[in-house]
Amino acid sequence: MVYPVTGPVLTNRYYFGPPNLFGQVPVWKRYVTNSSRQTAPYNLELPFALANIEVLSQSGGDGYDLVEYHYAFPLATPDHYNQRVYNKAYTSLMEKVRVESSTLGATLGEWKSSSSMIAARATQLWQGFKAAKRLDFRGVKRAWGKHAGIRPKVRAAGNHVLEYSFGWAPLVKDINSALEVLHNRLPPFRVKQRAKYEDQDTGSHNFGAVTRFYKNRIVYAWELRARVELENPNTALAQQLGLVNLGSVIWELTPNSYILDYFVNVSDFIGAFSDRVGLNFVSESKTNKVVLNTSVTGRWNPPTAPPYSPFGWEAVRVDLTRSLGLPGPTLALRLPWNMSVQRASTSIARLLQQLKG
Repeated sequence: MVYPVTGPVLTNRYYFGPPNLFGQVPVWKRYVTNSSRQTAPYNLELPFALANIEVLSQSGGDGYDLVEYHYAFPLATPDHYNQRVYNKAYTSLMEKVRVESSTLGATLGEWKSSSSMIAARATQLWQGFKAAKRLDFRGVKRAWGKHAGIRPKVRAAGNHVLEYSFGWAPLVKDINSALEVLHNRLPPFRVKQRAKYEDQDTGSHNFGAVTRFYKNRIVYAWELRARVELENPNTALAQQLGLVNLGSVIWELTPNSYILDYFVNVSDFIGAFSDRVGLNFVSESKTNKVVLNTSVTGRWNPPTAPPYSPFGWEAVRVDLTRSLGLPGPTLALRLPWNMSVQRASTSIARLLQQLKG
């Protein structure tokens, strides 16, 4: 028996930088992956992890200094934005799912109508043939419509094979059209959403002879993927109409709730409890990428004044993970947003309505 997935396999590689004047060779890069492999047709979402820590360059110093990957990041990496970026991506993904499911619901309605049409038209066709076999011409007209009948010459020769007029042709045409619709089965639709946010963090530390300055540039990114089936179009429609999640309706009717929603994702959090109603998520995965770029510079403190500049370096760390499942958003602050004329005018208008009332 051949299994479609093998692994996981852990790889660990090290790369070295230039030696210092003592001949010491620093480890500048560590590259680690944890992955699995699959056979054709390569349609499985598999977990994956990558960690790349690398010293990009160094400057200054007396030639004896060195820096290695494991202490190239003196500042702790903040992660308070990572979950908020995920919340944003999840909400946007579910908005795409709602749009796609409404379109698929219309297709499903057509699919069901086609299956009903085949049953009805086939029954009509069978009833007409049955009546014609009994030479019940009135029955043929009742089954196939007012244009049905047989030609006079055939009516005179009852022992000949019956030749039917064009009354049965529309029935066969309807059956053929419906079969074409049914042939195109309803496949699961795919949705994908990305979100990214960039942050900066700075700091400094006085070591007596030298003051070091640290600067972090951090990029948080998420990519969410899902393959979704419309399981029950009726309940999916009820969800879109707000008939399933009573808490979401109550929150929307709460006075001035939109103001809090500008800063906290309350509406997204409440709405997530019914996002999947009527839908079946066949496969789902999330990929998180965090890139940390650190630069370290220095300044001599008086009276220290060596003839060379303080030792400094630049390093980057990339963490990439892909895991299965799409948990709902957590209740958290929204990402910082830029000033919006539309948001400001909407808020002022709604506040004026409250004052008028």
